[in-house]
Amino acid sequence: MYVGVWLALAILLSVRLRRAATSAMAGLAVWLVLTLFGGLIVGLIADAVAPIGGQATAGDVIRNVQVERALGRVSPSFLYEEAIGPLLAPEQRTLAAAISPLQAYRVIPGELSLTQSLLLVWPQMVGLVALAVALFALAYVSFLREEVRA
Repeated sequence: MYVGVWLALAILLSVRLRRAATSAMAGLAVWLVLTLFGGLIVGLIADAVAPIGGQATAGDVIRNVQVERALGRVSPSFLYEEAIGPLLAPEQRTLAAAISPLQAYRVIPGELSLTQSLLLVWPQMVGLVALAVALFALAYVSFLREEVRA
């Protein structure tokens, strides 16, 4: 699913851009920016939307983390990281950044089965598939428009 997103982006760029080298470099640049600097960019935006001041309360910090995670879910890399965590580490029971002591106390010790882990990460998987389908559809429409004009 993750590779499908990047494949769809590469196809879209090859349809939209005239030269193959430009298309490859643009795809590589988008991948590098989203993968390496995506977290930094999302963190800066989250700090601007939900700032944490010197006298920050727990509610301010939680709001900042929620905004950061919501913005991060636009990036395929973030979705992939969230989805792969519970699948590779079955003892991970939540995707939440922080859980309360009461919630941690109520957790039954043990590992999740594969089906339970898949149930935990299905929104991230659907997001990756939807992003890939949207990019493929955009590439297809762009290709058809170019063909009609020619």
